[in-house]
Amino acid sequence: MSKLFDNLSLRMKNLLVLFIVLAIAVIVSYIVSEIVLLRGYVELEESLTLKNVARLNDALSSEFLTLQRITCDWAAWDDTYTFIEDANDRYIKTNIVTDTYNSLNLNLMVFLNSSGKIVYGQGFDLESMKFTGLPAGLSEYLNPDSALLKHRSADSTVKAIILLPEGPLLVLSQPIVTSEKKGPIRGTLVVGRYLDAVEIKRLADLTHLSLTLQVYGKQGSSDFNTAYSLLSTDKPVLVRSLNRDSIAGYSLLRDINGKPILVFRVLMPRDIYNQGKLSHSYFVAIIIITGFVLLILSFLLSEKMILSRLTNLIQHVIKIGQTKNFSSRVPITGGDELSKLASEINIMLSGLEQSQEKVKESEEHFRRLFNEALTGNYISSPDGKILLCNSAFAQMFGLKAIEEALKVNLLSFFINDEERQNFIKLLTERKKLEFYETDLQCIDEKRITVLQNVIGKFDQDGKLIEIQGYIFDISDRKTMEEH
Repeated sequence: MSKLFDNLSLRMKNLLVLFIVLAIAVIVSYIVSEIVLLRGYVELEESLTLKNVARLNDALSSEFLTLQRITCDWAAWDDTYTFIEDANDRYIKTNIVTDTYNSLNLNLMVFLNSSGKIVYGQGFDLESMKFTGLPAGLSEYLNPDSALLKHRSADSTVKAIILLPEGPLLVLSQPIVTSEKKGPIRGTLVVGRYLDAVEIKRLADLTHLSLTLQVYGKQGSSDFNTAYSLLSTDKPVLVRSLNRDSIAGYSLLRDINGKPILVFRVLMPRDIYNQGKLSHSYFVAIIIITGFVLLILSFLLSEKMILSRLTNLIQHVIKIGQTKNFSSRVPITGGDELSKLASEINIMLSGLEQSQEKVKESEEHFRRLFNEALTGNYISSPDGKILLCNSAFAQMFGLKAIEEALKVNLLSFFINDEERQNFIKLLTERKKLEFYETDLQCIDEKRITVLQNVIGKFDQDGKLIEIQGYIFDISDRKTMEEH
């Protein structure tokens, strides 16, 4: 991966880095907004759900307050105070009729004397408008030890929810006293109202909430089963999101003995959460769009201020390299690092130009020395092909011009193969030959005696790749020595 990145152009690297920075910025913005922004909407949603659960509990308290006003009117009344003693039928026929239950929206009225004996008690069905008798299971809440019958003062009130086979019942009791709320207490009045579907709908209409009541511990929908395990005395209210569209608040209700008996659920649409999700999506989209705009602007700015200038600089350097014209100079604009680089390149070009001039002078000097020397100078390949020679070399072997000499094989001047092989062998072994004396044969078959200074050029494997030689014709001296 690193090698692949290294092979990319600066333009691609710049674009890739900008894209990576954008991606990181978008991811970080998404996570931060998810944690901060969306969490704020979730907390707001939960807070609203808790308030709606509180509204439900307030509505239940209002129901008890209504029952308390009804009970107070009947329990603190001289006629009731008299009735609880003499149990006269006139009181019942005059006051406790079907219209009484219907107008007061009651399902139960029980009058008990100070001994706990029921003087009058009837249940009432508000739908059929008929008396039903006292509900089964009520007797255990009307025994002398029941909290409903324990009133130590004239203004005492006991309210509770009890769970009967017929359903949950809101009950409230007050002591029976005079109209002036004076004793002695002659008994207790208990009134009740079923928390049935009709009553729950009335509460739902009153609070504008979607309400569901479930008996605690009764197997139902999975969310209720989960709520049972999470609700407790220390945590009677619970808020849970059911899915992306619904959130629920739960309220645990206890009976007169403190035992959990009912769970109310307030179901709400997750409008706040979904609006938060939408806002979050808009926010992320804005971040992405803004990021892309900044990426494009950054790329264009870097292209104009850096990359295009760098490309222009590279093109000038390539052109100079191709033409070998070291007298050319790259343009310098501005005073930044690229300008300093261009300036340093120009300094380097100036140095190369001077070096090139010196090389040309050296080459010219060498060429004059090589061509004008009295010795026969040559450069050849190992197989004898003459690559370069001077006029003295051509004349030495009876050739009219250098061009003719370049067409002749150097090894052909040796008298025989043995001489040729010996020459190459010695040069390979010694790397150079000094004052190497041998007889050579000219083009016109004239033999000359020469001294050679020969230097071999070898590759890294020790193989001979070039021969450089300087030949002195000593034929005249050799003849004089022989005579």
